[in-house]
Formats: sequence, structure tokens, C-alpha cells
Amino acid sequence: MFLSLKRVICLASLISASVIAQEVGKMQETLPSGQIVSGGYGAPFTKMSRISDQDAVFTGAKGAWIINHQYSLGLAAYGLVNNISVPGYNDRLQYGVGGANLEYIYPLATDFSVAGSVLLGGGIVDFKDNTAGADGVYVAEPEIDFMYSVTKNFKVALNGSYRAVADSNLAGVSNNKLSGFTYGLALNFGSF
Repeated sequence: MFLSLKRVICLASLISASVIAQEVGKMQETLPSGQIVSGGYGAPFTKMSRISDQDAVFTGAKGAWIINHQYSLGLAAYGLVNNISVPGYNDRLQYGVGGANLEYIYPLATDFSVAGSVLLGGGIVDFKDNTAGADGVYVAEPEIDFMYSVTKNFKVALNGSYRAVADSNLAGVSNNKLSGFTYGLALNFGSF
């Protein structure tokens, strides 16, 4: 099942990248010259993934300023909420990520849209029983969202992403063990 999810995410990412490349130049055709429309949203979300060959559940929130109904600039943060055990440690893994979230939103139909985004930031990996202190990591996470507009100010989004982690120096927790595909659900509230 997880292998087919990887294929779906990769195919959807390629398709959205192609659509985004075609549509970037059309922004000026949509609005009169010089007119900028602003909006914004906030979204709690949940993601599922794997860390150290174990199921991982993340929860978090993101918020963004939307420009001309297509581009958004914002912040996102999430953390691991379930127990992940790592050999050599008695306590559970603590993992949190935060950073800038850049997004392009493409409307497919009246109530449906697709968005491509990337989270660029950092995170902390630690254990409560770790006396050496927390380890800082770098994170890049490209994501694709399929959104349905329930109302004018509420969208439900199904998403898939790949979490790429670098610079993990905590014993037993490599970059490879922290990196991986994710899928999730977001509830977007705002002015789109």
C-alpha cells in the first residue's frame, strides 16, 4: 500500500508542476494591471508517515497570506504526537518542525483546487532521557494538496508530501529514518 501511495504522490507532483508552469504567466490576465487581491487562511492538520520503520502521527497548524487567489506566503509547524521507540533510549522520540510555507493554488473547478507547496525550515529531535541535549535539523517538505470548498470560507484538503531531513546527529536517529512520505488531512478556514 505504501509503495502505491509513493507512486500517486510522485505522479500528482509531476502533473501539478506542469500545470503550475503553464499557469504562472496567466496571473496578469486574471486581474487588471496593478490590482492585488489579498486573503488569508489558517489550517489545523494531521499527517501520517513512518519514522524508524514505525507508524508516525503528526499534528500541526499553518497560516498564510494569499495573494491574488493563487500565491500564498505563510508559516507552518507540526510535531510528532505518538510514541516512537528508538534502540538505546528509554523514552519516546520528540520531534517538531517549523518554517516558511510557500504555496501556489490552482483552481480546477468551482469547488475544487490543487495546491503545490513547500515547507522550508528546521526542527528539533530529542528524547527526554537524552542528557546531551536536543539536536537541530533542517527540513524541506514539498507537498501537493487536493482541496474541496465546503463553503466560501472553509476548504477540506487531502495532501501528500515528502519530508526531507538533513543534519541529524542524534545517535540512532539518522536523516534517512526521519525522512519519508506523508499523507494527511487539513481543515482550511479563511478568505480564499
